[in-house]
Amino acid sequence: MTNTNSPIDFFSSISDPRVERTQKHSLDAILFISLCAVICGAEGWNEIEDYGNAKIDWLEKFLHLPNGIPSHDTFNRVISMLDPKELNDSFVAWTKSIAGLQERATRLLPYPDFSAYSNLKTASSQSTPWAVRKRLPRQL
Repeated sequence: MTNTNSPIDFFSSISDPRVERTQKHSLDAILFISLCAVICGAEGWNEIEDYGNAKIDWLEKFLHLPNGIPSHDTFNRVISMLDPKELNDSFVAWTKSIAGLQERATRLLPYPDFSAYSNLKTASSQSTPWAVRKRLPRQL
């Protein structure tokens, strides 16, 4: 795996259960499009296909798509054939790599010290630190 933290790099370790002669779309493409679509709110195979068709120009920056976007049936069939443990392990490894990037990035950001506001109980009954700085009323 490379240092790019790309999900494509992590998903490349997943074994493809399809017969090579029937593969019109790469497994990497199917998984990457599915991941992006679900992150953006897709809730089914048809919506994953719709997302892919709507974002094909952007997706082609990362993927080789000589046969276009897979159909909803292809997404369903291929993902259903995958080993769930193998898919889960790759996804967990990718999310951990992202968490590591986030952790390193947040150490570099200058966050304000909110310790003076530690006595605030709840946002609904007390003001937030932002509201205190803006001198907004404690309750509306």
